Amino acid sequence: MQLYVHPQASTVIQPILRLAGFERIELEVGESREITFPVGREQLAIPGQPHAAYH
Repeated sequence: MQLYVHPQASTVIQPILRLAGFERIELEVGESREITFPVGREQLAIPGQPHAAYH
């Protein structure tokens, strides 16, 4: 499972989608599962920018 984030507005050029987390899971055919990801400042931070750039 992969979680991507998309910047809504930023003065810093960023990719359209950025991988913020992933988890490997195994599912049987027809099986479904709810997956949750903790999303904190680290996942939303702009790489190479000071902490003030957190959204």
